[in-house]
Amino acid sequence: GGGTAFEGVYRIASGKFDLGFRGGLFDPDGAGNSELLVGAEARSRVVTHTENFPLDGALILGFGGAFDGGSLLIVPVGLSLGRRIEPKDSKISIVPYVQPTGFLVAGNGNSDFRFALGLGGAFRLSSRFDARVSAGLGDLEGVSLSAVWVH
Repeated sequence: GGGTAFEGVYRIASGKFDLGFRGGLFDPDGAGNSELLVGAEARSRVVTHTENFPLDGALILGFGGAFDGGSLLIVPVGLSLGRRIEPKDSKISIVPYVQPTGFLVAGNGNSDFRFALGLGGAFRLSSRFDARVSAGLGDLEGVSLSAVWVH
């Protein structure tokens, strides 16, 4: 089923590595209970573009949970591939990306492996603000809109 989630993320970075912490609420369509969302993720650049390969890549590893009286553990592992495009004479830059991700999902005595393909873009509108749009295809589908304040 579908639903709507609101989530906040705090990220810290050092060199080619960053760590993020997230929390939020998911309100499913229909009569289901709202769920508390909690998680963390790590990202490390593993590919830097060259003349032979035009994309940068980062390995993503996370863990999170959804809680509504029961518990669900989610462990995503993926590879994000993209590259910043800086149009000439523009203050705006764009990072289109693709992110294949596998998810181990476990809870209520069951476990399953799922796969999704994320497609999206991050739009740097100023030195302090990005807007992001993404869509997931596969076992986990949906659309995400994000506002990012950089400090």
